[in-house]
Amino acid sequence: MTEQRSLKTAVSLMRMALPLLDNARKGSAAARLQHAIDTALGLEPMCRGDLLEPDDIPAFLLI
Repeated sequence: MTEQRSLKTAVSLMRMALPLLDNARKGSAAARLQHAIDTALGLEPMCRGDLLEPDDIPAFLLI
């Protein structure tokens, strides 16, 4: 398996696990898993002053 394919597989599995943790009310574990996904993809955390995309806002209102 190539490195890129391994990364895609790992991220896909983590994304599948994320809603399962949310449904089990394991918010802290879900947050850590989201951080792991972001880290694996090389994404930076949001900082003060960053804006959400309008399509992402409803997800935050459900919390």
